[in-house]
Amino acid sequence: DMIGSPAGFSRTVTDGVKDFVSLPYNGIWHGPWGFLVGLSQGSSSLVKHVSAGTLTSITNFASSMSRNLDRLSFDNEHLLRNEEVRRLKPQGIGEGLINGLSGVGISMLGAIG
Repeated sequence: DMIGSPAGFSRTVTDGVKDFVSLPYNGIWHGPWGFLVGLSQGSSSLVKHVSAGTLTSITNFASSMSRNLDRLSFDNEHLLRNEEVRRLKPQGIGEGLINGLSGVGISMLGAIG
């Protein structure tokens, strides 16, 4: 996880490239419209897979850095509090954003005070 899971990234991108090639190829057997639909779906899949792989890799790297920096703080109370927060999984994107932003705010206040 320290370098962001390159195997997971390559697997995800490979799936996108497979779709980018196979969907237009399969669509060509259904005529020009099928080819265009396949090209559109393949392109969309490629962008989706590259984006997901990139974001997952960046997230894994940031999480690993965060854990290592927490350990380097040598503050056991801080370490335990952050591990408890990490175990709580958000129930949606809104809750995830709120948890992330509040965590940044609390960390900044802790650094100042």
